[in-house]
Amino acid sequence: MLEYDAAALGWLGHTMPITDRAASVLDTFYGEGIGEKPIIFIAHSLGGLVVKQILNRSATVGKETERVIAEKTCGVVFMATPHTGADIAKFVNALGSILQQTDSLKELAADAAPLRDQADWYQHQSEMLGIKTRSYFETIPTPVVNLVVDQTSANPHVTGASVVPVDANHSGIAQIASRNLPHYKSLRRFIKDSLANPT
Repeated sequence: MLEYDAAALGWLGHTMPITDRAASVLDTFYGEGIGEKPIIFIAHSLGGLVVKQILNRSATVGKETERVIAEKTCGVVFMATPHTGADIAKFVNALGSILQQTDSLKELAADAAPLRDQADWYQHQSEMLGIKTRSYFETIPTPVVNLVVDQTSANPHVTGASVVPVDANHSGIAQIASRNLPHYKSLRRFIKDSLANPT
């Protein structure tokens, strides 16, 4: 598991910009030999934006050693990830009220246009790449900021992608407390189905 520590975004005071993080992750994948087998990304919050940047870079400007990541990705699960410009701005404001401003948040706040382009790219190219998509959104408010990512924000607008409500807040949605939870079962089934017909 590769952690992009969204919880530490502000408390550590600094993180890489998303484009740099994506390049760093791709280099990590190369070092670990990831790309020889089918890949499924499960990403929470800001991590979902990083995943889209990873796939975009891999498919469009990546070196041969990077392109294999987009080619081998058969599924992406977004857990409380915002997907549109207005929703990203709302997301930044919500996080900014509970976390310190970091490079990643400043990048989002300063210019959401590249992220809108990224969302458009994923919406249209994920299907062409054979990537199945599933998205979950929180239904329990987070203290102070209410819902960080609601149903509208969580919709990646990918044909055939399910957008599923979860009885959890923004941080709790990524914590699987029991294998009996409905979203754990559907997530497990999604992984199984994606691997049954990998790209």
